[in-house]
Amino acid sequence: KKAIFIFGMLIYSPYPEAISKMTGGETDGEYYDNHNNRVILDFGVQSGNVTESLISTYTWWFDLITIWVGKIFLLWLSVVIGLLLEHIKVPSTMNVQLARQENNKGVKLVEIGLHSESKKHFETSLILLGKQSPSSLSLFYKIPIQVCIQLFHLTFIGLWINRTLCNKNKSESEAMLEISRASHNLFKLRIRGSNLSFNDLHGAIFYLLVAINSAETMPTPPPLLAEVYASVALAFHGIFQMKGVYHVLMNRAWSIVNHYKKLQIQNDKSEKEHNKRLSFNSEYRKLFSKQNKERVDIDLKSQERERLESSIGWLLLCSSYDSLCRGNISQAEEQIRKSCEIYLKKGNNIYWYECQYAIVYTHVIRGEYCIAEKLLENMPQPENFTNDPLTYWWNLALSLCCRIHLDKPVNEEDLNKLESLYPSICYNNVGEIISIADGFTAWVSLKLGKYEKALKAADHSLQYFSCKTQFTGWIFYTGYFLFEVYHTLWKIAIDNNDESSINQLSRSCYKVCSSLDRCSKITNLAKPVSFLSFARYFTMVGKYDRSIRYFEQAIEVATELRMEHVSRFASKFMKEVQNIQQMEIQNE
Repeated sequence: KKAIFIFGMLIYSPYPEAISKMTGGETDGEYYDNHNNRVILDFGVQSGNVTESLISTYTWWFDLITIWVGKIFLLWLSVVIGLLLEHIKVPSTMNVQLARQENNKGVKLVEIGLHSESKKHFETSLILLGKQSPSSLSLFYKIPIQVCIQLFHLTFIGLWINRTLCNKNKSESEAMLEISRASHNLFKLRIRGSNLSFNDLHGAIFYLLVAINSAETMPTPPPLLAEVYASVALAFHGIFQMKGVYHVLMNRAWSIVNHYKKLQIQNDKSEKEHNKRLSFNSEYRKLFSKQNKERVDIDLKSQERERLESSIGWLLLCSSYDSLCRGNISQAEEQIRKSCEIYLKKGNNIYWYECQYAIVYTHVIRGEYCIAEKLLENMPQPENFTNDPLTYWWNLALSLCCRIHLDKPVNEEDLNKLESLYPSICYNNVGEIISIADGFTAWVSLKLGKYEKALKAADHSLQYFSCKTQFTGWIFYTGYFLFEVYHTLWKIAIDNNDESSINQLSRSCYKVCSSLDRCSKITNLAKPVSFLSFARYFTMVGKYDRSIRYFEQAIEVATELRMEHVSRFASKFMKEVQNIQQMEIQNE
């Protein structure tokens, strides 16, 4: 009903007479003067033989502004009324407790990789709190409503009204916290395991807006709001490449966390002082027991204390992406390691393994394959690989990558394991994962001499890699695997004098180079790989001067970013190109 009301306000014109005047049509009591381009209104007021008429001139822009100001005011008024109605119907204390239990169960299932089962608990929690899961049709009006609420919060007046009304009812404040928890977890599950279809993508946006609006409504912003801000910031950085918005939201998130850190320090100091005094005088304990209870209620709550570390872990993980894009691999690795320690302490196994694999990935980017392999060997094998095949895939892929670069044997059994996991991780997943999985499978197939399979997987990966600009800080290394496949097959086609394959593979190589060039404008880590790929491409087409320039740029940037393996490869290939160029000059 609320959505229909808002939609009606948008299409309803509060001043229909003005529309008629703008179109130049006639109505009762008025006529249009074409010569002077104005509307003359004749009210027909007669007194005896004297006719009094009123002439008024309307400009089109004044009418248009008046109409839209009226619409915006009515839309704003409908949002205010809707928000007030939300505060009237508050979930009962029993429902809030049941919703909290459902959220806790869902979090526990996420930690062991049971994502589909955890989703059911989060949705049940929202139902208990009076929130239904959105259907595809309902997203058309539910997302605009949440956007209007967020804009209403940005006016500060709306945020003050919401927080004031929420502060009067403790049950409502707790309900808002659980709504935000469930919505934020559903957002992460949708982003993690969706193919970004209409329902999945817009459903994720809806849950994110609900999470942020509910958390902001609470009188005191909880640590969970910092997690939500970090998720929004990561989305703006990874999907929309809006780094300015990312930094603003991350600053907000860290300010909330720092505020609670100060409260925690003050609370710990106060507890030590009280315990020291209470240990000497039992009467003093009785006298100040009531005061101590009030102090605990005002200061950091126990539940918020437990969630604070989880919020810090998530913020560190989101901050590492920006560090990775800026090319500061050491800082990114340190942030991920701290996040990993927090998740290990909290017993969050899946996130701990994902952080470990992210650390190994930073070593692979720098060419430190021995260190990466040792980290994988020392890592305990997870017990729930079957629950989360994506985690198993990362373990196997990183291990194979290190073994191939260290010239260790890889067999068809390893390739079969990769292919067996492919349907599980790519059936209902995002395009970035499909691009990485296909690109890596193509590279392994190439190393095993399965050229047809390598070309087929590479073409499928390139379809996503060439058009995707999302989270390039994580997926840019796919371009390295793809170029290796196309470049090797291109050389084989030249040796076989296969003209059709030569043209096709040369175009694919250049397409990979162009995609890497696009990635290098977003993340500095892609620049060495991009320059190296362009250099090898121009070597193949015989443009040695351009090739050498790209090799020099690759060496310079790779040395600056401590990607020594790229620098070594570029130096080796550049010497070969220089020798070829000198031989051609001598022959001439």
